[in-house]
Amino acid sequence: MQIIDQPTDRKISIREAEEETDRSATLMIHTQIILYYLLAINLLAFIAYGHDKWKSQHPHPRGNKRHTRRRTPEATLLLLAALGGSVGALVAMYLFRHKTLHRKFTIGVPAILALQVSTICYLLLT
Repeated sequence: MQIIDQPTDRKISIREAEEETDRSATLMIHTQIILYYLLAINLLAFIAYGHDKWKSQHPHPRGNKRHTRRRTPEATLLLLAALGGSVGALVAMYLFRHKTLHRKFTIGVPAILALQVSTICYLLLT
């Protein structure tokens, strides 16, 4: 069976063409904003995991409990992953070998990433 493309008889006005162009431009701008956001949040998550690893290996010079270096809370690290930085968090976890023995990270961060990827796929297909 052969399918033949047939030209449509529908004609659009200049106004409809301009509206379609405006919609395309708006979509492109929104896509760029989302991509820049994801780049920034993943970079921030990567840096936060690396910085926390550095703090865990370098105690405060004074060496007593009153002057310990403040670590990044685990909830903050997981929040950065949940806000879209899951790729940066996962790469940093295995590159810096940080939080790889904690179940909430070894299961949680990949689960967050899977949820985010499946959400994006669902939104793109509907």
